[in-house]
Amino acid sequence: RQKKEAEEKARQKKAAEEKVRQEREAEEARREAEERLRQQNEKKAKQEAEEKARQQKEAEEKTRQEKEAEEKARQQNEKKAKQEAEEKARQKKEAEERAKQQRDAEEKARQKRERSRREEAEEKARQKKAAEEKVRQEREAEEARREAEERLRQQKEAEEKARQEAEEKARQEKEAEEKARQKKAAEEK
Repeated sequence: RQKKEAEEKARQKKAAEEKVRQEREAEEARREAEERLRQQNEKKAKQEAEEKARQQKEAEEKTRQEKEAEEKARQQNEKKAKQEAEEKARQKKEAEERAKQQRDAEEKARQKRERSRREEAEEKARQKKAAEEKVRQEREAEEARREAEERLRQQKEAEEKARQEAEEKARQEKEAEEKARQKKAAEEK
């Protein structure tokens, strides 16, 4: 009976030791499982953090590229607007220059027409004056010719009168001489 008790005690002791060993192993397995889980969680958290950082970096790069593209587009628009403004200004200047040249040409043509009209009027006035002068000279010449003819006629008349008077005087002298001769002859007789 004692032997049986001793065996029972030994069995119980062995069973208790086995239970402690199993509990220790279970605790060890639990800790290992927790450690693995912790490492897995750490690895996962690290990967998530890295992924998040990568995505953030990508987003920043995308934002930077978008900003660069916007800046480039803005500069291009500015450049285009500047070129368009310069082209517009150049065309405006050209148009103004053409308008000025046209105005100058019109003014030149107007002055030429005015000069021609003035020269024509002056020429007409000169011709009119010359014609009037010619008429005046012809009238004076005609007047002078008539005066000369009148003087010549009067001179001829005076000469004729003097000739007639001289003839009359000669005739009377001849008559007187004849009378005197007859009287002398009568006296002699």
